[in-house]
Amino acid sequence: MIRATTLIALAVLFSTVAASWAFQECPKEYYDQCVDEMINKCRRQSEMTGSWSDRLRMDAALEGRKLNFYSDRRQDLVEALKEQEIECRPHPVEHFLIKTYYRVEGR
Repeated sequence: MIRATTLIALAVLFSTVAASWAFQECPKEYYDQCVDEMINKCRRQSEMTGSWSDRLRMDAALEGRKLNFYSDRRQDLVEALKEQEIECRPHPVEHFLIKTYYRVEGR
């Protein structure tokens, strides 16, 4: 009985610690940095407009449109990330930014 109680107490403790870690507030500077990284990524990929490949030129054009979108709406995107409380990890932030682009632009 004591062992079961100890295991339950440990489980509650670990779940509380994990929950508090998962829902920690992400600093605005982190979102700023992520949006800047996305802008730089789009900028690098948009420079392939002179490629010999039609597909790479099409991708470069798309990345150019994304670059304009993220650059023009940079502050709005940072505020939306903060408001939506997107997790402090690169993948969820990038997913949110890409999803927002396609939801707004519809392409």
